[in-house]
Amino acid sequence: MAIVVAVSALLGQQIIEFFNISVASLQVGGGLIMIMMAMNMLNAQTSRTKATPEEEDEAEVKSSIAVVPLALPLLTGPGSISTVIVYAGKTQHWYQLLILVGLGVVIGAVVYLVFRAADPIARVIGRTGINIGTRLMGLILSALAVEFIVDGLKTLLPVLKS
Repeated sequence: MAIVVAVSALLGQQIIEFFNISVASLQVGGGLIMIMMAMNMLNAQTSRTKATPEEEDEAEVKSSIAVVPLALPLLTGPGSISTVIVYAGKTQHWYQLLILVGLGVVIGAVVYLVFRAADPIARVIGRTGINIGTRLMGLILSALAVEFIVDGLKTLLPVLKS
């Protein structure tokens, strides 16, 4: 996960420029993806991200499914990749980019620790607590997604700035 965040921060701008995509378009597209994720979270639904039969076969023979495409899109999918690219595009100094990459590493470490503690946490807060937390995070994610979309639209459609 930290590697995907670092690559997105360091090379994301060049990649979207190669495909002739503006950061504003990425903001709107990423915001829409984030809205879809938030809607699932607000309904306390599990992700609809599906694995292909080939990915499931690969996961069965690997000792850790975290390195195959079953876990990776859930942790660093299109929403988080576009978020990192947008924030990397807003940096003005090299050290800000380094901080962004460092934050990706810190978040990766926190996610690792939370995953390690997932069973005890789930036992303490129960299914209802998990659903409440999921819905609260979905609300926060939806607000962030709206901000992304609005910022992107203001850039794409300057008449909206007034």
